[in-house]
Amino acid sequence: MDQIIKAELNKTAFFHDAYTWAALILSHPQDDFSVDEALKYLEELGSNPAIKIDFSEEIEPIRSFYTTNRFDLLELKKEHSYLFIGPFSLPSPPYESYYRNGGVVQGESSIRVERFYQKMGMEIASDFNDTPDHIILEAEFMAGLCELEISALRTGHLEQARYLRSAQKEFLDSHLVQWIKTFRLAVEKSAGEALYPAAVKVLEKVAAEHQKILAVDEALLSSGGDS
Repeated sequence: MDQIIKAELNKTAFFHDAYTWAALILSHPQDDFSVDEALKYLEELGSNPAIKIDFSEEIEPIRSFYTTNRFDLLELKKEHSYLFIGPFSLPSPPYESYYRNGGVVQGESSIRVERFYQKMGMEIASDFNDTPDHIILEAEFMAGLCELEISALRTGHLEQARYLRSAQKEFLDSHLVQWIKTFRLAVEKSAGEALYPAAVKVLEKVAAEHQKILAVDEALLSSGGDS
């Protein structure tokens, strides 16, 4: 395999794994959730040679918090519901439209995000009962685009890979990067545990680095062709 393509595969695989991690951590905790496993995976991402992002500022608060405070899954579930689900007023709504459309949920941003999904041939799972611009869906969407790009690179369809990379950049520029910082500040202000502020900060770092790389590397694949 061409070394340039191999390097691009490794970089895109990193972003796929990072977006997947963030979406998993920001989902409502399952009964088998493990903070130790979450930390281990994040440490592996931080040591990945393909992309250099320092996650130590996110890892240490999580480790310190759960060293001082015994991990309690029920309390974490309560925290997640308090921050992101309800039933009461949410201190940090996980919706793009809330931060970009004047506090409106399912506003214009939500419509545009759903149209973007449809343009890329992706549908929201029938068992996901929330809005299209939920932070989890936006992270999963980016992971999905990365997965499609990986497939295109492996099969030599470089034009398709270029198109998917362009879509990633457009979605970051137009959506995720536009509100992730404001969302993170809201989570930091209201969270009682360390996990969720750190997870959103990881996603913010990943999106910013991905955006930068996509802007710089737009022409990297231009020397190849489809096979």
